[in-house]
Amino acid sequence: MSKRNFLVCSAKYIFVLASVVIMSMAFSACSKDDKDDGPQLKANVLTVGNREVPVKHVVCYKDGDEIYKVGVFFADDEMEEVRLIAKEDLYFNKKIDLTKKKDADSYWEVIYYDPTGNRKIDTWSKPDHKYKVGEDIYPVFEKGSLFIKKKSADNIYIKLEGRVEGTTKGVMYDISLLYQGKMTVATDD
Repeated sequence: MSKRNFLVCSAKYIFVLASVVIMSMAFSACSKDDKDDGPQLKANVLTVGNREVPVKHVVCYKDGDEIYKVGVFFADDEMEEVRLIAKEDLYFNKKIDLTKKKDADSYWEVIYYDPTGNRKIDTWSKPDHKYKVGEDIYPVFEKGSLFIKKKSADNIYIKLEGRVEGTTKGVMYDISLLYQGKMTVATDD
């Protein structure tokens, strides 16, 4: 083999190797774009402001209209709770925009009770024009989303994150919850 053929053959291999390296870098760069740029939520942990507390257990109540009341508890006394209320066919397996009110027959609701059992967050997607005169109008989130998925009859996935005004006017809460695991299923009587 002549020196010229050797150089041409070597150049082909170098070109192929360089192409493979460039393509692998392009694929790894693309996969990073699919991830959220925001802070990563901790699994099975509620974060309210700077306070983090692990999930103790989850109870799911279901009524005959397929409306689920999911109680996520953080202590055995069940005082601290995130309660999510949503109709399965309207809100499960969909990313719910918590900044929008819904002109529907069924609304989502997000409630948070602090460790002493005091309700600090109470939001509801009912539109303002559907409230009666003198009735308290519940806020929606300033920013936020909720995703609920039943993984099986006794297993659920919940991702909640956002910023919302609390039950005390002017007090804002940053709240996030990521939970995947077992739940106890009960019938709401």
